[in-house]
Amino acid sequence: MRTWREAHREAPGAGTTVAEAFKLADRIFGGLLGREQR
Repeated sequence: MRTWREAHREAPGAGTTVAEAFKLADRIFGGLLGREQR
């Protein structure tokens, strides 16, 4: 993964950490990840 990131620095999200990715997913999906669905 590190090698890909170094080769594609301009790619959107290339430097995103796992924690940042989950925060972003929480915003995008309205918090559906990890919560009970109604």
